[in-house]
Amino acid sequence: MKNKIYASDLSIINALFFPENKAFVIYDPHGQIRETELEKHKIFNKPTALEDFCKSTSSDFVLVNISNQKPIDYFNYSKIIGCIDFCKSNVKNATPYFFINNPDQSMRWIFPKKSTSACFLNLYNGSGLKSFAFKEVVKKLSRVGWLHPIASGEFSVFSKNKKTIEPNFGEIKYDDFAIFTGTVGADRKAVIALSSKNKCTHFVKVPLTETARKLTETEFSQLSKLSSISFQNLEIPTTHKTPKGIVVSNVQPAKVEKNTLFQSLHLQSLEELYHHSAEINNITSISSWKTIREGIDFLRKVESTENGLSVEVIQKLRLLCEEIFYNIKDTDQINTAIGHGDFTPWNMYLSDSKLHLYDWEMSEMDTPILFDVFHFFFQKGILIDRKSATAIFKEIQEAMESPLGQQIITSFSLDWEKHYQLYLLYIVCKYLPKYSTQVRLHEQVHWLTSCWLDALKDTFKLAERN
Repeated sequence: MKNKIYASDLSIINALFFPENKAFVIYDPHGQIRETELEKHKIFNKPTALEDFCKSTSSDFVLVNISNQKPIDYFNYSKIIGCIDFCKSNVKNATPYFFINNPDQSMRWIFPKKSTSACFLNLYNGSGLKSFAFKEVVKKLSRVGWLHPIASGEFSVFSKNKKTIEPNFGEIKYDDFAIFTGTVGADRKAVIALSSKNKCTHFVKVPLTETARKLTETEFSQLSKLSSISFQNLEIPTTHKTPKGIVVSNVQPAKVEKNTLFQSLHLQSLEELYHHSAEINNITSISSWKTIREGIDFLRKVESTENGLSVEVIQKLRLLCEEIFYNIKDTDQINTAIGHGDFTPWNMYLSDSKLHLYDWEMSEMDTPILFDVFHFFFQKGILIDRKSATAIFKEIQEAMESPLGQQIITSFSLDWEKHYQLYLLYIVCKYLPKYSTQVRLHEQVHWLTSCWLDALKDTFKLAERN
């Protein structure tokens, strides 16, 4: 095998296929591990050293073989409970898998080698002509069981107790599955798509960090609360827990409207959600306010970064946030309701009459009304359309001046510009502390921070005007 392997990918495979195993042993004779922060794990580059370890250890472990041959006979050692094997030679009772890499060569998708349903496409959010062509090619290749041309590599997994990934699925019936290894960062979780008869029916979410565990708990809690409401315009997933995470149903409709524009159905669905959960709270008592206050305190202490994020930009954002923050009175009241928290085109489907909304892990009970509207425009405007802060604000203003926008403003007696200012403070103070400490950043982070800076400059003028 020529490609290098990320240690973090091995940790994810281990967590999914051997959830009770805390550590693994690596045979890596050619130095193909891309990362070395493996404090709990041992690495051997000679078969004799590996064999000596297997004979002397008193602890069970999973063996990872990163080579083109089997260094030892796995079945001769009782402490080897299973193997993640990149060796192409057949291993008894092993299940083979393909993987497809990200541009940085870390694993993105994993799926059974025998897959014929292209199940991993249910975890693919790409858009545009190039993405459409990729999907069509993959579908054709999967029908004939020939996905090797698109695979970055392969490995096999075997377990002596014959249980690997299945315990993550609960009681869901399936005939194919695929794994998305998650987005790098503190919120990282694996997402497994389960398919039956060529249709994706459920997603299993397995948290890989403590922060991600809290997010899956939030999603389970919020969806459980919302399950008792009969929505007219909104469809949300059903959910249940598994030993290591949660399962949510796939709410994708049979016919999907591909339009990513903000439409009246978005406002109708949010208005319906607001009517079932609206409250008036003191601004200092809501969770958003706590996030803003703690974020500002954190950003004051940031003096350097190691990921290319400019400290000067961080401190400019922090100062602008403080300017607006200190203009808000502690006695102010704010209209809140259940918020989705990540209300974006890639977390929803549109059908003829409903908004099908999923990924509720960022949801909060006391979200200031209209935060989801603002988030839609900013995320789409920055990450998809690459629009300026001025252009995004103009779109928001048009939505607020629409008949449905005015209806929501009137129904809940809203000062929408005040809510808009608060949204900007919240989104900066929620994500900028994370970005400032993250080891690796996506290019999009720089797009976001640049647009936030321009938006806050304009918003400060708005705050002064009011």
